[in-house]
Amino acid sequence: MTHLEVLSALLYGFIQGVTEFLPVSSSGHLALIPKFLDWKDPGVAFDLWMHVGTALAVLVYFYRQIFPLVTELFSCVVSPTAKITPKRAYLFNIIVATVVTGVLALSGKHLGETVGRLPVAIGLNLILFGLFMFGADFIAAQRERVHAHEGIENLPERLNQLRIKESIFIGVFQAMAIFPGVSRSGATLSIMRMMSISRAEAASFSFILSLPIIFIGAIMKIGDLEGAINFYELALGVSVSFIVGIMTIHFFLKMIKKIGLGIFCVYRIILAIFIFYYL
Repeated sequence: MTHLEVLSALLYGFIQGVTEFLPVSSSGHLALIPKFLDWKDPGVAFDLWMHVGTALAVLVYFYRQIFPLVTELFSCVVSPTAKITPKRAYLFNIIVATVVTGVLALSGKHLGETVGRLPVAIGLNLILFGLFMFGADFIAAQRERVHAHEGIENLPERLNQLRIKESIFIGVFQAMAIFPGVSRSGATLSIMRMMSISRAEAASFSFILSLPIIFIGAIMKIGDLEGAINFYELALGVSVSFIVGIMTIHFFLKMIKKIGLGIFCVYRIILAIFIFYYL
């Protein structure tokens, strides 16, 4: 690899590892790198494979939650009429949301990969969805304060009690992330906060929910990588995003309980203004 390829892999991997789990749009940041640095855009396939690194980080960090879901999936195949347990309900919510996301993402992927990668579109998405995210979190926080004052606590099993239409809404909002600047985690966090789900619980579910879509999308894009990218560069970028991703998950889950989502809205607006001014 050349020095530029090494630098590119390190930068893409680091940016992906940090921004995937923060509600600031990792795809938006990756799409902006070549525009700010005047580099050749490696394309959507390369960006998506950077997401594989952070998806592997989710697998490692949440393996205690994910492994039982895998065994439950096999149990569903063997005994589809068995009693609905909290674990099976959680898995059902993931399946419903993933199917909805897949259908909508396939329908709008061309628009997301063309018009959606324009700087002005990224900037607008950063502002609009940042404000929506802030509003959703603010309303949910006020509701939680009222409940705390009345001695009512949020049920920890709230995600096991989702109605099918709520799972569908989560899938719809996740699909919006095909447009850079929206933020997959930000969109899903926002809609789940509107459903009175705690920040920490919503964040964990959002990270696990990303796995099917990322891995399926990466496999579908393998053909687009052939001859277009140095695979050593790709492997280095994925490795960096994996390592940085694990650290980001750990600190974000601790931080999100205390600071809320408002600070990320401010960052998104500042970044959008910088995009409009610079590009």
